[in-house]
Amino acid sequence: GVPGFFMNYHGDWEIAFYQKNNGYLCPVWSDEGLLIAFQIRLDVPYQKRKYVWLSSAKMEKGCSPGSPVSFSGVLNSPVIYVTEGVLKAEAAYQRTGHPYLGNPGVSAYKELELALNRLKAHGVKVVIEANDMDKCIRLHCDRAYSEACADCEGSSHECPKKREKRDHIRKGCLKLYEICEKLGLICKRAVWDTDDEGYWEENYKGIDDWELREL
Repeated sequence: GVPGFFMNYHGDWEIAFYQKNNGYLCPVWSDEGLLIAFQIRLDVPYQKRKYVWLSSAKMEKGCSPGSPVSFSGVLNSPVIYVTEGVLKAEAAYQRTGHPYLGNPGVSAYKELELALNRLKAHGVKVVIEANDMDKCIRLHCDRAYSEACADCEGSSHECPKKREKRDHIRKGCLKLYEICEKLGLICKRAVWDTDDEGYWEENYKGIDDWELREL
């Protein structure tokens, strides 16, 4: 019943490390301070994925970790930041001291709502949405997507790939705003690395990049 561990054919306990999931472990902590899962930052992306879960689903006495939200920080703060990514949240917390929730995916809603509801009982009143700055990306075509660009007639027009990316992250942001409204929490938006028109200048994508920019 521990994610990542299973019983092998010899009846011995083993952990699900293989060549295709080589990388370093990113711990996922609950708001109670318990280690509940690991994400693996892959050394070599697999099927365009940089992160996978340490999982032993479908193995003897193994299980999946699900998609838990990770808490980085100290309880009883009235303000909590929410960003996409377990490692990103931990890096930003270590740099700033602000508590963070690391959502494993911008479209993961259920666990995020449960976590915010628990944190509300610990005094959280304000949620700062700090998802990646793709939410403010300009949509002009700059031929930046190689293979996709070859079949695109966009040229100097709007880039459909950028539109898809921006719409995806904005949908996740909107869902966070809805959750906060449902729970009676104030939700504010964090932006950084923007020009005079409010568009992302494409220097620092994640909140961790922004907070670590001077190191």
